[in-house]
Amino acid sequence: MYRLIMAIGMVAATCLVFGCGSAAEESSSTPLTKAQFIKQADQICAKSAKEREAAAASFIKALPGGAADAEAHLDEGVKQVVAPSMKEEATKLAALAAPENDVAEVSRMIENLSKASEVLAEDGSKGLSGSSLPAFEGEASAYGLKICSNPY
Repeated sequence: MYRLIMAIGMVAATCLVFGCGSAAEESSSTPLTKAQFIKQADQICAKSAKEREAAAASFIKALPGGAADAEAHLDEGVKQVVAPSMKEEATKLAALAAPENDVAEVSRMIENLSKASEVLAEDGSKGLSGSSLPAFEGEASAYGLKICSNPY
């Protein structure tokens, strides 16, 4: 159970973006200021983290062995709970209009999260170490995102 919760927490930190195409293509037409973008992105990440936590608890509860069985189903939990949550979160974040001067930086950050969600959907918990999650976390932190870059 601990490993599943930690994996979900780790991914929650990275949960931000999913999509085909750039954030600029999918975002609204009026660019936000950097402060507005950070505030709205962190709100999205906070809501997604709560939803992920609730989904993980439901997933664990539905296992035949409950919490005692969670570690044996870590990959399944990451694939069924974490990866889809990241996709949804990415979609929401991509809909934000990045600040005009930061479109490339925000798009790159979102692309790293998008790639990470795809790796997790394919590889489960094994994808945590080989994905672009660490790159996303570093970029999100450097950009000023607090919740998105550090969900623990």
